[in-house]
Amino acid sequence: REDARDPSVYGTLDDPFYKGTPARTWSFPLDTFQSQACACVERSESVLVAAHTSAGKTVVAEYAVAKALQENARVIYTSPLKALSNQKFRELSEEFNTNKDGKQEQNVGIMTGDVTLHTNAPVLVMTTEIMRSMMYKGNDEVMGSVRYVVFDEVHYMTDKERGVVWEETIIMMPSNVTMVFLSATLANAHDFASWIASVHNQPCHVISTSKRPTPLVHYGFPCVASGPSKGAPPGSSPPPPKESTGLYLVVDENGRFVDESF
Repeated sequence: REDARDPSVYGTLDDPFYKGTPARTWSFPLDTFQSQACACVERSESVLVAAHTSAGKTVVAEYAVAKALQENARVIYTSPLKALSNQKFRELSEEFNTNKDGKQEQNVGIMTGDVTLHTNAPVLVMTTEIMRSMMYKGNDEVMGSVRYVVFDEVHYMTDKERGVVWEETIIMMPSNVTMVFLSATLANAHDFASWIASVHNQPCHVISTSKRPTPLVHYGFPCVASGPSKGAPPGSSPPPPKESTGLYLVVDENGRFVDESF
């Protein structure tokens, strides 16, 4: 589709960036993938953020929330688990329930099978099943004002039993909604983005990074089994198990197998 945006401010489809006034800022500089993904949100284009756990994908979700509040629109944050929804509700409440003047506002609500609070709030956290149910019922009171949707842990779409929930929700999503997909383990990211683009006739960017801020290391904890001592009479109690001396590094952050630990 034709892009009428100023390329000096919004970049291009192949090279998105944003030089205007951001909807949200942080006390730290953003990584390149975070800046690019936020620029996609500014361009009203869906984006899949594929990055390792702890890399900072939540920054993009928070930007979409801030952008919705700036536009007086509604944003829905979906997650696959009730516990994760509860966690995000607390986190987003801490971040967005205070306006620029320092006054308290109830901007964040939650809808799960167990908890329903502040359903008129512009920011709604819910499980993906709840959102699909709302779309089935044609809940225009909520969905009619939705401008952004964040799908956390979108790799659940590959789940054999529950994946259909994400598939149907995405298919039924209005085409004017900008979607932000977050995942650390989605294997076929580009195929997924191509499917989104074909279903909704709009671009879907894939923004990824191989950087792992929290190094991945593997440790072993030796457990020494115990049994009857050699020559002990039948029925006697085995000696107490030997205590482990602690954790041993097995694979370091560079993927090197640590032979000296054995």
